Amino acid sequence: MRLKTLLSVLLALQLLSAGAALAATRYVSDELTITLRRGKGNDFKILKMLKVGTPLEVLDDDGQWAQVREPGGTTGYVLTQFLTGEPPKAMVAANLEKDNARLAEELKQVKESYKDVDTLVNRFKSQIGELETGKGQAEKGLEEYRGKYEKLREEARNVVKLQDERDQLANENQQLTTEVNALRAERNSVLRTAMIKWFLAGGGVLFFGWMVGSISRKKAKRSSLGW
Repeated sequence: MRLKTLLSVLLALQLLSAGAALAATRYVSDELTITLRRGKGNDFKILKMLKVGTPLEVLDDDGQWAQVREPGGTTGYVLTQFLTGEPPKAMVAANLEKDNARLAEELKQVKESYKDVDTLVNRFKSQIGELETGKGQAEKGLEEYRGKYEKLREEARNVVKLQDERDQLANENQQLTTEVNALRAERNSVLRTAMIKWFLAGGGVLFFGWMVGSISRKKAKRSSLGW
């Protein structure tokens, strides 16, 4: 009974190990090339020569010979001793070289991008310098405009003051003109009154003289007639 149980356990372990072997992917080891044969033995026909690093799908493995399927789909047998579960050194080295080449290219691109960044940084620094210069000039111009503005405000205040003085003088001139016109009117009235008085006085004198002369002429005429 114990023997039967032990055999069952060994069979189960063998099946598990076989299943694990079938599920695994193995590689051709560091040998330059190995032969993929039709059957288990060196007397079977060679189907293909497999290079180092060729990945093989393991279908069966009896410990000496493994039934495998290569990437092209051909199924055959290879010696298990030429298989390895890890990628061979040559394949690792090739992959490392590819990675190194890729990293070198990426590093080159990064350096190129850094150059672009440096160019942008220098451009921004230049623009910042120009802005600082422009800011200084703008501040200087602002001070000049402020001075001009204050001067214009002062001149505007003077203009307003002059306008006020002009309006005051205009009002005073209007008042003087009114007074002058009133004086002229008064003078004209006085002149008219004086002329009327003079005319009346002169006319009276003439009339009185005429009357005196007429009377004198009448007396003389009477005397000559002997009245």
